Amino acid sequence: MHRIKRKYWGFYLEGRGERRLRTRDSIEAAAIAKQLLEREDGDLFETLRMAVHKAAEPSLTPRIKRAWLAERDADIREAECDPEEAYQAWCQGRFDELVSAYEAAVIDEISAQVLEDE
Repeated sequence: MHRIKRKYWGFYLEGRGERRLRTRDSIEAAAIAKQLLEREDGDLFETLRMAVHKAAEPSLTPRIKRAWLAERDADIREAECDPEEAYQAWCQGRFDELVSAYEAAVIDEISAQVLEDE
């Protein structure tokens, strides 16, 4: 997870609490597990985060950003936050929620592939 400044946590948590972000590209747990196991050392969370970000980022269109900023304009000003940083914290919450949703599937795939190899 990226660092979130104290006054932006509310926006991050809002992103985590929203319905799951749809992805235009599929996120294949088996492919991510294989990729991790082929490396000498792999970082599960970073690899999964990058896959989720790549698949989900196109879903956050400029139209969605404009609407989100317009809906939260008063909250952003009241919290004395930068609109771009508030939006990025919200997006990070959305991405992290999706990472969390896929984590168990990737771990299951890693377990299955490791057991196959033994």
